[in-house]
Amino acid sequence: MQKVIGLTAIMVVIGTVMLISFHLGSARMLEADAASDTKKESDAKKAPEAKQSADAKKPTEVKPDKNNPLYKIMESDAVVGDPKAPVTIIEYASLSCPHCKAFHDTILPELKTKYIDKGIAKFAFRHFPLNEPALRGSMLVECVGKERAPKFVDVLFELQDKWAFETDFLGSLQKIAAVGGVSQEQFSACMTNTAQEEKVVKTRKDATDQLNIKGTPTFFLNGTEISG
Repeated sequence: MQKVIGLTAIMVVIGTVMLISFHLGSARMLEADAASDTKKESDAKKAPEAKQSADAKKPTEVKPDKNNPLYKIMESDAVVGDPKAPVTIIEYASLSCPHCKAFHDTILPELKTKYIDKGIAKFAFRHFPLNEPALRGSMLVECVGKERAPKFVDVLFELQDKWAFETDFLGSLQKIAAVGGVSQEQFSACMTNTAQEEKVVKTRKDATDQLNIKGTPTFFLNGTEISG
């Protein structure tokens, strides 16, 4: 009974907040996709036939497999809360996404107090970078290790306006990393670590290809997608 009550309550909280947060705008921050779509529209006006040819080659959208392990906590996840908690909350987000920031700044703390800290739910953040700054921020999170990753995610969202939209976003990101105990040498090594970059990119690609995720934030509660 506790499992049912906990899951229902969390769904109500997250669902309600998302509906309010996204009521005046899109439920998904499609920064990269929006730019791509704008270019496609411009190209379509210049070459309609080429546009039609490209559309004809679009792959058929794959229906998600409910038995896919991505719906569950994975070894690579930095889990917040009791790993044995009955309710699993998985978020795919971009560190440059304002709606994602709103969730982490105002809603996640409430969920943590009411459900995560009480052993009802556990939470896992997964990378879905929508641009270069978000990719580099995600790489930093991966470089600091699973134990410190959740705190770095919280701080990067809290200070999003101070780094994610800056021309010198790497310089700003390095300053934040330094406060968190990451040296200049460690930061430079992290930003040039191709293995970490490939890991983050693969996380997004798997989510796109296997779960049909196209934007952020996207939530899954015990395998059920929650959309705004």
